[in-house]
Amino acid sequence: MVNDRKITDKKSVRTNSKSKFVRIGLMLSMESGFFRGVMLGVRKYAISRPNWIILPAPPETRRVTEIQTMDVKGVIAAITSTQLAIKFTDLKLPVVDVAADVPGLLLPQVSVDSQEAGRVAARHFLDCGLMHFGFYGPPRLEHSIQREAGFRKTIEA
Repeated sequence: MVNDRKITDKKSVRTNSKSKFVRIGLMLSMESGFFRGVMLGVRKYAISRPNWIILPAPPETRRVTEIQTMDVKGVIAAITSTQLAIKFTDLKLPVVDVAADVPGLLLPQVSVDSQEAGRVAARHFLDCGLMHFGFYGPPRLEHSIQREAGFRKTIEA
């Protein structure tokens, strides 16, 4: 579904330079509640842009190559690995990352301040009078590393 309208045939989503439609690639994993929320936010915004056509696809390396053939004007993506980062960086399109999981990525990012999220969580536990702490998060993802750093710094202060 695109902008609350079903696209029934491939011709209806084809575009050329004279088309009034703007095609946006949306490459997010639907396994994450966070990314489902991002998708809903993009959908809400796109409703106010009736000329936008959102083309959803999973963020997989082979799909990044395919998106180039779809005449998209830009991509909103969850870039969660170095492999994906390289593929997206090689695209000659505007790309915005919403995962913030690859350190040093030289693409625009929109994300949560993960260190601050860790600090807020730790402050809450301290304010509740708790004295024993643990942190759980995916150990290799940058946002988790940053959250743990903020959490530890607040607990240890």
